[in-house]
This record gives sequence, C-alpha cells and structure tokens, in this order.
Amino acid sequence: MKVEIAFDLSASGSGNWFTLNSATKGVLDNVTYLLAGDVLVDVSDDTRAVSVRRGRSRVLDKFTAGNANVTLDNRSRDYDPTYAASPYYGSIVPRKQVIVSHLGQTIFTGEVADWNFGYSVSGDSTAETSCVDGFATLANQNRTGGTSVSQVTSARVDAVLDELGWPTDARNVSTGTATLAADLVEPETNALSYLQKVELSEPGALYMD
Repeated sequence: MKVEIAFDLSASGSGNWFTLNSATKGVLDNVTYLLAGDVLVDVSDDTRAVSVRRGRSRVLDKFTAGNANVTLDNRSRDYDPTYAASPYYGSIVPRKQVIVSHLGQTIFTGEVADWNFGYSVSGDSTAETSCVDGFATLANQNRTGGTSVSQVTSARVDAVLDELGWPTDARNVSTGTATLAADLVEPETNALSYLQKVELSEPGALYMD
C-alpha cells in the first residue's frame, strides 16, 4: 500500500526551496532555491493502517462521498503541528491532497478533512488523517443562481462544473441523451444537490473515480 500526502516543504525551511526572510534561500531571482508549493510526499513507511470506503452499496443507490482514514506513526513528531523541527512544519493542516494506491492502482484520491492525534503513557504517538473525496468539495459549494439555457444533461453538468471552477482535466462527462429545459436556479443552491438532480434526469451516475 502506498500513501502520499501533499505538503508544502518550504513552510518548514527545509530542502532547496525559496524561504522568506532567509539570507540564502530568500534571494530573489536565484535558480537554486525555487518556489515549492505543495508536493506529494510518500509517507508509506510511517503508515500503520489505512481504511477506505467509497462507492455505493446497491446499484439503485446514489454514489456518496468517499472516505479514507490513514493512521501514521508519529513518535518522531514529524506530523506534530507544534513541532518546529518537523520537515512538514506549518503544513499539518486540512485541505491537503491525499492519494492511496496499491500496486500502481489508485484506490482513493481526496483531501484531508481533519487531523487527529493520539498519545499514550508508553511513549507511542499517532497522527490520523480523516479524508474525503471531491463530493465533499461539491457539497460545500453553492451556485450563483440565474437562468440555465435548454441543454442536454452533459452540457448542463459541464456548465455547472465550469461555474464552480472544477478543472476540465479532473472530469469525464459522457454525452447525455436527455434534454433539460431552461430553469431558474435560485442563488445559494447547493451544487451537489443540483448535480444529483441532473443525474436523475438522465438517468445517469455521478461519482468520483
């Protein structure tokens, strides 16, 4: 099992990354210490347990948000958000990308919703990430409202995803056969609920791969 979590390695000042207020790593226009941003880090060696739940229980059910939990060995304090010597210091926060794979096959892609930490008198220490997939992102976004034009379901899905800023390379929308009438969308309409109504109009399947 392979587990990768995106960290901003420049936040801790470690590695060859551009670092603000550093006399050497903070020099503008240098070609050695470059801007980093989040990069995927393989944390498999620290992983103690992984659980993934995604998909649906029955064919007639809707697909629901996928979840993953990753338990990490934290005796080194690498995943302690208060430990300044951690290579991930400043980056142990929610919304970091998580990818779980096995033998080259991706099992789960999502982001950290929360970090939980466990300690024992024996000296053991763990960090657990509670992760959710893209359904959680859609569930937390609302449409701006307005009148939709008459269009096939696939065009409507693409239009909504464009409105939300969902990347085109992170979607695969099959051509629809049902045509939706022009409708008035109230402001603050939940994006996921709206897309699930379009799903029922086909009928089709809205899911996270």
